[in-house]
Amino acid sequence: MHSAIAIVCMLAGLITGIACGGTATEEQPPAIMTQSRDVPAGKETENAPLAPTATLNPTYEPTRSTATPVSKNTPVPPTATLVPTNTPIPPTATPWPTSTPAPTSTPIPTSTPIPPTLTFEEQKANAGRIEYRELFRNNEQYKGDLFYFKGTVFQVLERDKGIYDLLIDVSRPEEWESEDIYLWNYRGQRLLEKDIIEFVGKSIELHTYESVGAGYITNPVCEFSI
Repeated sequence: MHSAIAIVCMLAGLITGIACGGTATEEQPPAIMTQSRDVPAGKETENAPLAPTATLNPTYEPTRSTATPVSKNTPVPPTATLVPTNTPIPPTATPWPTSTPAPTSTPIPTSTPIPPTLTFEEQKANAGRIEYRELFRNNEQYKGDLFYFKGTVFQVLERDKGIYDLLIDVSRPEEWESEDIYLWNYRGQRLLEKDIIEFVGKSIELHTYESVGAGYITNPVCEFSI
């Protein structure tokens, strides 16, 4: 019943407002009127309608950024360059492989030209002449020199087939004393004792040998040339 009375009062107030103020430009929401009454003790909550509570929308406030705006012309501070704590060891350069030298070709030895063989007369003309006593006395000074001699075969010794050692007397017929030359390495026609021979020999040294019944004998030695 209390609710019906409240509704009737609300309608009466609405009609009075229209008659006094004219037509409202904006429609106002009806006000909710509540009527209090004394409620006996112990009956506060019995059959009491719950009054509607108005829900208020919270006021919207945009969240403000706390970041400081960056100007377009403000230079960006450079970032700090990090210094390496350990200096890296530079890698060692790899040595270039050394090229293996190509083996040098062994030159083909050239043959030593053989000098043309001289005839006996040519060698005789080129050979020196020397006295026997001079050759005997200063033999070292004439080592390797070629000399021409003519004499009589006194002794023949065959060392090898076709190779002989001869003892030749080169003294002149008027001399009583023999002057013997030891001719070494003779090659040629077989000779006998008392044969006459002409030869060209290269002076080598003095040779001493022991003779039967005559003791030690020393003679100049010449190597046979022709």
